Amino acid sequence: DGRLMLAGILDEQMSKMMTAVAGGSAGLDLTKRFANPIELGLGRIVNWNHEFRGKAALAEYQANPKRTLKTLVWNPDDLAAIYRSQFTDNPVRQMDSWGLEGPVTGDFRQSSDLVVDKDGKEIGVSGGRSMSWYHKQMLSLGILDLEFAEEGTEVGIVWGEPGTNQFTVRATVAPVPYNTHLENRTFDTNTVPRRFSKADLVAG
Repeated sequence: DGRLMLAGILDEQMSKMMTAVAGGSAGLDLTKRFANPIELGLGRIVNWNHEFRGKAALAEYQANPKRTLKTLVWNPDDLAAIYRSQFTDNPVRQMDSWGLEGPVTGDFRQSSDLVVDKDGKEIGVSGGRSMSWYHKQMLSLGILDLEFAEEGTEVGIVWGEPGTNQFTVRATVAPVPYNTHLENRTFDTNTVPRRFSKADLVAG
């Protein structure tokens, strides 16, 4: 039956798409990756002057938030341990420097990884992992339960898909944006070296 064949093809394509976007210890449950504007720190730009679906729920969440966005700084010793495991009989999934695993594994998946407390309880999700060559640190963005979002708190990031050899990487909670000393809102652009002075520009 052509319809059954088409349904099978669509199911296979959906499965491939889910696998492509659902890498990491968060597994295939895409809802673990969902976040609202308040959690992402975008509440200040929400336009409340019109009706939209979910407005009442979002307003209630803004009054009583449960999670927030933070930077997670990955422990370098644990990253080295993951790399070192590649030379054993029980390796942990390898990672590259950028967060897209394609150059290493060939699958180009963006990992979304569970964040846990010291007892292994799930307290959030981490994504967007990448190496900062400026800071010489591995960083990611984490949406965390508020009680664990204080800067300096140590949390764990579970690396590796469910059912595989996983490794919990220690990470430290840090601010968003992480690069606070070069923040555009506070940086004095007059200190940037210029080829021409303001007087030259005015003189034309």
